[in-house]
Amino acid sequence: MSEPKTTELVDDVMEALAGPIEGGDRTAESFREHVERAESEFDVAEVSKSIQALVGRLGDDPTDLRALESLIVLGLAHPDALEHDGVPLGQEGKRLAVLFEHRGEFDRAHALLELLAERMPTDKRIGHQLASMLRRNGKSDRLLERYLTRANEAVAADRPQDAIPWLQEALMVDRSRRDIARMIRDLRFQVAERRARSMRGLRRALLTICAASVIGAVVWWERHVETAYEALPTADVKDLGSLRERLASLDGLMDTYPMWLGMWKASSERADLRVSIQKLVSEQAEAERVREEERARRLAHAESANLRGDVHMENGDFLAALADYRECLEVAPEEWAPRARVEANIAAIAEWQAKNEGPRK
Repeated sequence: MSEPKTTELVDDVMEALAGPIEGGDRTAESFREHVERAESEFDVAEVSKSIQALVGRLGDDPTDLRALESLIVLGLAHPDALEHDGVPLGQEGKRLAVLFEHRGEFDRAHALLELLAERMPTDKRIGHQLASMLRRNGKSDRLLERYLTRANEAVAADRPQDAIPWLQEALMVDRSRRDIARMIRDLRFQVAERRARSMRGLRRALLTICAASVIGAVVWWERHVETAYEALPTADVKDLGSLRERLASLDGLMDTYPMWLGMWKASSERADLRVSIQKLVSEQAEAERVREEERARRLAHAESANLRGDVHMENGDFLAALADYRECLEVAPEEWAPRARVEANIAAIAEWQAKNEGPRK
């Protein structure tokens, strides 16, 4: 683009955004109207080209107020485009407000700072500059109104904690406003009550989470122990070995898991197992005693029959001895020591019978 065309572009942009050089509308309302017009009528390509042209003009003459005003109007309407070109909107906007104030255009400076504060709420320096300007120009009523407006907006948005600082600023402007002090107290109470409710809700939520966690852990623990309990070896009530194995496994389980809801059932089973084992041991001991008594009786019977047989043998009554010896073998245990001798005697008597009964026939 040639120099004349660039100059014409800058002039057209300033005419559109800052109004005519002479006799233009310089009110605060017109400033906002120019911003709204820049938002609706300038497309992306035009915004970028216009910003570059205005930056070039300001590079040649940093004091060109209309060029700076046009640049700030474009920046407020299209902040991303201005940031892309490396122009600090907040810094340049505050500089423009200072220039407006120095020219006596207080309303335009006020409108500019208000709009900057609205579009850039995180930049606290803009609000401080606005408050300083209002104080310097004896516009404490406007400053008070601004603070109250911001406080009301925060309250309407259900953000009482954000309204309190604005009300405190308002009270600094006019300390006689007892209604503002009362509003601060009410909002502080509301914030404190809300925090208390939040803490109560948080505590309830934490208790609920803890309870759910505990219940979940208990359920998991119970299932885990119950699975281990069900995996224990089964017992046969007539098998002492299996009963003792079940009891030992149950003892180990209860030593490993001393606390679980099923421990009463396991404890009861353990007591029953001990009773069953004791009963089976007693029964087996009684059976063993009976067997021992029977064995002793049979041994005594065998010894008596053997002794009678020996007596009959000595007396030559072989047939009576044979009957006693046979009776002896019938009642004597297999492991009875004299069994071989008694069997030999029986064989000898049988041989004697065969020899003596043969000739008779």
